[in-house]
Amino acid sequence: RNAKYTRRVQKLRKALPFFASILFMLIIFWPEMRAFLEKSSLPETNIKKMIQWRNQLSTPRFQSIDEKRRPYYLTAKNAIQKNNHTADLEVPYSKMQMEDGAIVEINSDIGFYNDLTKKLDYKDNVKLRSDAGYDLRTSLAHVNLENKQADGDRDVEGEGPTGKIWAQGFHTTQGGVIHFKGKSRLI
Repeated sequence: RNAKYTRRVQKLRKALPFFASILFMLIIFWPEMRAFLEKSSLPETNIKKMIQWRNQLSTPRFQSIDEKRRPYYLTAKNAIQKNNHTADLEVPYSKMQMEDGAIVEINSDIGFYNDLTKKLDYKDNVKLRSDAGYDLRTSLAHVNLENKQADGDRDVEGEGPTGKIWAQGFHTTQGGVIHFKGKSRLI
């Protein structure tokens, strides 16, 4: 029993000064360590700014009427809210009744909607169709849902009852009349 006691005392004689020196170093270097630890951790406000919540809707559908009681519809495969008033749309489709009663449909692969301006941008594989038999294709179209006008400054091709058309852009009026921009060719 004496030998065990002696070994224990010898171990403690070595361990106690070691732990005492570590404790002493912690006390002396605590301000520097605290400053280092505070710098390495992100403040809570920065973390909140880094995390952005995004609302996503599957198969959203928006239906309304304008001031002249003409209906218009907007649907998409998915909609992802970018901020309070804008959204990215996947495979958007809209259908609206024009002033003369004609129905116009527009769809594309990608879209961007702004709720404040009531404007919708269609991008990639844009198709415009009217119930009068016109079918146009382009890569970009801007639609104002308030005044029912659409325009685009990219190449347009299409066909209708009067033949085929190629143009460098287009613009529609509230009455549903399509004006072609730039060099145009009708066959």
